[in-house]
Amino acid sequence: VAVWARARASAPRHALIPPGPVLRLPQEFAPSASPGLPTTMRATPRSARLPLLGLSLCPRWAGGAAAATGGEARGAARVAEEVCALQVGAPRGRSAVTNPVQAMPCPGGAALTTPNMTEGTYDEVAASVAALLKGLDSACDARNCEQADWAGCVLRMAGHDFMDFKDGQGGADACTDMAHVDNAGLLQCLSAGEHGVSLLQAYQPHCTAVSLADFLVIAAEAVMASSRPQADLDFKAAFRYGRTTSLSCDGAADLLPDPLRGCQAVEETFVRNLGLSWRGAAALMGVHSLGRARIENSGFHGWWSDPANSRLFNNNYYVSIMAKGWVPETFVGGVSVKSQWGRIDTGQDTSFDGHEMMLDTDMCLAFAEDGEPVNSQTHTCCAWVAFPVGGSQCGTKSQCCMQELNDCGSPSLAEGPAADAVIEFGNDEAAWLREFQTAWTQVTENGFQNLKRLETPAPAPPPAPVPTPPGGKGGKGGGFKGGKGLKGGFKGAGSDGASGGCA
Repeated sequence: VAVWARARASAPRHALIPPGPVLRLPQEFAPSASPGLPTTMRATPRSARLPLLGLSLCPRWAGGAAAATGGEARGAARVAEEVCALQVGAPRGRSAVTNPVQAMPCPGGAALTTPNMTEGTYDEVAASVAALLKGLDSACDARNCEQADWAGCVLRMAGHDFMDFKDGQGGADACTDMAHVDNAGLLQCLSAGEHGVSLLQAYQPHCTAVSLADFLVIAAEAVMASSRPQADLDFKAAFRYGRTTSLSCDGAADLLPDPLRGCQAVEETFVRNLGLSWRGAAALMGVHSLGRARIENSGFHGWWSDPANSRLFNNNYYVSIMAKGWVPETFVGGVSVKSQWGRIDTGQDTSFDGHEMMLDTDMCLAFAEDGEPVNSQTHTCCAWVAFPVGGSQCGTKSQCCMQELNDCGSPSLAEGPAADAVIEFGNDEAAWLREFQTAWTQVTENGFQNLKRLETPAPAPPPAPVPTPPGGKGGKGGGFKGGKGLKGGFKGAGSDGASGGCA
């Protein structure tokens, strides 16, 4: 630690490294190696070791392709996490950046509150974000899905921003405690570079006119709309601008829901604090249709659905909850994870990278055991249903559960507090999208009383009337032929010379 302190004495406390060439972990940090300095660095003066280690072991900060592959080398990733923590002077999983504003510099001076915004400006901001998403590789498999990772991170950033609303304070103000362990990984898509791409690239061209608070909402909306299989999702019609970026939000992340608390957390955060109904809370949870959970960020591991669907903003999340078999788990492929639900039916991907999971805050919406919403820490049962949802069904008890476990409630009747909504959304995507947009508008406007509708540009003034040529109607002796209009570029509609306008 003393080495780091001396090395950092002459450097900024936190410097983001822009995306650059591919940076790979040294061979000595392969999963089988024990943590330690690479031999190539042991002879390096101690004062010079920090920058070298920062570049070679911190793909999160360096960006580029290393960020895409760093999670595959399990042992190396753990070492890199420790070194990165030392580099920024924070415990593992935490960051020295405590506020999104610190990670999103605006060279021309950031607008804290958007003074005005037209529909065209909204379109320009959304297009900037959508272009970044579309520029990522659309190929998606169990090991790598760039669009899913980036889209999921952007939505997680927006969600962690507005979920701190309580008693009129907080909300979508571009402020959450980035040093909080629950926000680990958000700097990747925000500014450091997730697969070499960051929101900072889209923000800076607009930052002098659009507040970061408004930008993060538009960015999330652009990601969702761009991830639809077809262009049928219109957030712009309901969007209102004028959110003020907050510069201080200590403790805001303490209000984020703890997934391990299941429906207690859903009720506390989504129903009481954010003001949603259980149906609205279930609809908003559909953001989990994009992305995946990573051990290095949250302690959980897996996709909420199959990888291909995880880059699409659709209702497959609800189908996945109901049409697959799920059991509690704390290990995936021999790796310890936080308590979660793992897919267990005959259609499961048994590889570590392709593993599918659900959080307690997902499963408790639909399933109950002994009259209580299910929780992976207290209920040892298999969650499945004996009826199709979204045209899919895992099959019989033996096909769905693969183990001799009790059923979570009755397979013929889901009894969670939002079970009816989950089933409806799985069967009717349009119903989900309607409810989602209503819930989204509410949670992204909480705490702001003076938001304004997007301004429609004033219509262009009508063209100036064409003056009547000297000679009046028809001009028999002035070079004009009555009834034909002007032949030199004007086509008369009647007998009044040039009254037919320009050709």
